[in-house]
Amino acid sequence: MWSRRCTVLIALWGCGPTGAAETGAAGPSQPSMTPTPEKKAAPPRDPQLVRSDVVREVVATLDRRKREIGTACWNDVVAPDRPARVPLMLNFSFSATGQMTASGVAESREGQDSAVTRCVQQQVASLTVSPPGMIVMQIEVPFVLP
Repeated sequence: MWSRRCTVLIALWGCGPTGAAETGAAGPSQPSMTPTPEKKAAPPRDPQLVRSDVVREVVATLDRRKREIGTACWNDVVAPDRPARVPLMLNFSFSATGQMTASGVAESREGQDSAVTRCVQQQVASLTVSPPGMIVMQIEVPFVLP
């Protein structure tokens, strides 16, 4: 029963019910006819939870880098009429891969120093976060120097 069909297919897959030709020689294995289970995609995360995770990560990163930013932007920048403190509002947007796509720095009326503001903006220009898996737009984080 198998011999006629096997002569054509023997070089490709082998034949017979076990995948071997009738001669007993083992041929290459036949492709599996059993469907492979598909990986289920992770359920979508709540955008508000993702946003709050990104905010927490940005705040933690800025806290770790505050001394470095303070040295570069407060101690090393000479300004004769500098206010006692410069409160800023940092604004960021991130791609789904965690790369910053936009940033901004807003000065408070309480204390303004354009040299400090420019320096802080340069210091945070390379900020990244863990990939959130979705675009996160316009998060705002307060930051005060010194």
